[in-house]
Amino acid sequence: MFSAQAGIFWVPGLDIDNIPLLGSLKTSIYNNDKFALAGGAMYVRIPTIKFENDEGEDEKIHLGGGFLFITGTYGDQLNHATLSLGWGFARGDNEWEMMNRPIFVLAGNKRISQNIALVTENWIWPDLEIGYM
Repeated sequence: MFSAQAGIFWVPGLDIDNIPLLGSLKTSIYNNDKFALAGGAMYVRIPTIKFENDEGEDEKIHLGGGFLFITGTYGDQLNHATLSLGWGFARGDNEWEMMNRPIFVLAGNKRISQNIALVTENWIWPDLEIGYM
């Protein structure tokens, strides 16, 4: 199975030129009644940022980032646990940078009644050195 997603991060009052765009692709690698394995990528394009540099000139910077991942889920539609492993990446103008160490995501869903479920999603980030901007 293959899935694609496209979307926006809309904030009331934000100009249409400043709306971040989101896209993702995911494909199932293995799937049975209790276990599923998939892989994919997600990307977010951040609108152009305009600023004045130290010399008083107008400059623009184009940013974006995303996540390449593999994910495994055990359980059924109502009660399941998921472990994902992925590497983040970022774009600043035409320079791309990939993380050296992975991000882990632990997630789960436990249905406790017809209308209530306990849901958790925990992102475990490696120590990051952010030197951009």
